[in-house]
Parts: sequence; C-alpha cells; structure tokens
Amino acid sequence: MSFFSESTKQKLSEWNGKPTVHSFYKDRKSLLVESGIYQILNDSEIPGSYLKFQNILQELVLLEEGINIALSVMVEINVAGGILLHSKEPKGKELLDKITSSEYIVATGVSEPKWEGQLKNIKSYLSDSHHLTGTKSFITNGMSADSILWVLPEKGDFSVYSVDITKHVHTIQSEEVKTPFASLANHLKISLENYPLTKDDLVFSDYKSIGLELRLKELFGLVSLLLGFVLKYFSSVLPPEVQTEWTRLLIWRDETAKELVLADYYTKLADLFPFPISDLLESLAKHYELESVSLLPKIHPDFALFIWEDSVTRFLSKRKKNNQ
Repeated sequence: MSFFSESTKQKLSEWNGKPTVHSFYKDRKSLLVESGIYQILNDSEIPGSYLKFQNILQELVLLEEGINIALSVMVEINVAGGILLHSKEPKGKELLDKITSSEYIVATGVSEPKWEGQLKNIKSYLSDSHHLTGTKSFITNGMSADSILWVLPEKGDFSVYSVDITKHVHTIQSEEVKTPFASLANHLKISLENYPLTKDDLVFSDYKSIGLELRLKELFGLVSLLLGFVLKYFSSVLPPEVQTEWTRLLIWRDETAKELVLADYYTKLADLFPFPISDLLESLAKHYELESVSLLPKIHPDFALFIWEDSVTRFLSKRKKNNQ
C-alpha cells in the first residue's frame, strides 16, 4: 500500500524547469508536510513509527528524481530533526514545530575545513559579545535552508545555535557545493564573520552526546534509500542474485526498525553497526561484472551514496571490533 496518493506522487515528481536546484526541496516541502512524513518527529517514542518512516523513504526514491527528495527529507528529519528532538530550549521547540508544519527548512552545519570527522577540529567560535565567526564546508539542504543549526565549541563542550541566514546577510559568504550523485539535493559551504547571536538562539548545549546517534540514523536511512534505488533501477524486476540479497536486507531493515524509538536509537544502532549492505552491493558488482563495489558509481553516479567510508564509519567499525 502506497503512503502517497497518486496526485501527490505526480506533484512530487514534477520538475519546474528552473535553472538552479536551490528550490528543488523547498518547492516540495509543503506537499511532504501535508503527506504526514514529518510526523515521525512527533511520534519518535512510538514503536513502529521509525519503520514507517523508513518505508516512506524507500517509496520516495521510486519517484522521478526521488533519490534527491528522499535524501533531502532524510537529512532534515534525521539530523536537524534529531537535534531538535533532544533540545529543551525554546528555540529548539520553535524550530521543531516549524519544520513539521510548514515549508520552513532547517539544515545542520558540523563539518569544517580539515575537520576530518573530529569535533575537536571545529574552529567556529563565539566572541565575548556573542558574535559568531566560522566556516561550515558541507551543509546538505543549506542552499534552501531558512536557518542552520551551527555546531561550535563553547565552555569545554560543543553547543548548537540557530543561525537565521535570511538576516545580517552582510556577514555571510556562501557558495554551492556540487556532488556527482543526487545532484538535485543541494549542499552549501558558508562562512560567517561576526554574525550576531543571542542566548535565545541556543538550541542544544551538548552536541557531542548525540553526534554519533545522528550519523547512525543517517546511515540507517541510507539503507532504505539503497533498497528503493535498487528497486527503481531494475524497474522492480531484480536479477535473481540481486533479489536474494535485496530481500535479506529488507527483512533486516524492517526487523531492526520496527521497535526503534528515540530513547534507544543510539544504543541499538551502534550495536548493529556496520549495517549489512555489503552483500547487496557485492551482488550488484557481480551482476555488472565489476572487480569492486567501488566501481558501481560508473554504472550510475548515485551508487556513490551507498559506499560508506569516512572517519566516523571507520571509528564505529573499529570500536565494534574492539568490543567483540
């Protein structure tokens, strides 16, 4: 049973021919809100709601340019929404209401030049007068965002502030970051210099306590995107060897997600990492007679989304191995 009506799917699939991708997600946000997909943020302690969200992500990928829609939704809900769910601050509650009920988009800025996945390398800072200076190098949905959750060191910890990028534009320098995969999902590099904040802009004061949880949720969401992408790529008729691994991964995803709630996202996902996508990717490489999974992007650039290798995933894998 489809989560989306046929008319909604048609509208989500329409491309308006604009020369930029900045509005791709923005143009569809109101339809997505109406469909109820953001309800996961209000139902995060209800068993079954996270599985429903994963099925929705998988279905979104099947639409025209659906990988771009699904990636944009997944990041806003899992990362920005994930931070806001943990926030006890008035600003956090305000932004959570906005992203679940309107076209308002919140993106998240963590990565910085030379940060290599290490929070200790973040150089953004607040002056004594509460002015923010710093650079974020890769913010998914950043080009269409109304505000950015900006992670920075503060008082020996890592705080998250809301930066309304529609204000004080004279303090902002920005440029689009393009990727060869999911090319309609936008990414931003942005620098702020003496951007004025107030204490009321504080969203969360302990990002370090949830950073790995957010990354695990991103990676888990990418499992659902992969399931949808493979199904779409073969027009639902999968080669036998691919079908076997696809079904196995689907069952694992469903069993894992059905009981997940906010209270245990981190512990359960961390125990299960690395997520078992390798067999499906290997079956695809074998089907295309490729020597390595790393060559799959030559078949289609969007396969690059599913080849995980960064400092965070290496850290998680090493920690899991050491604990066994």
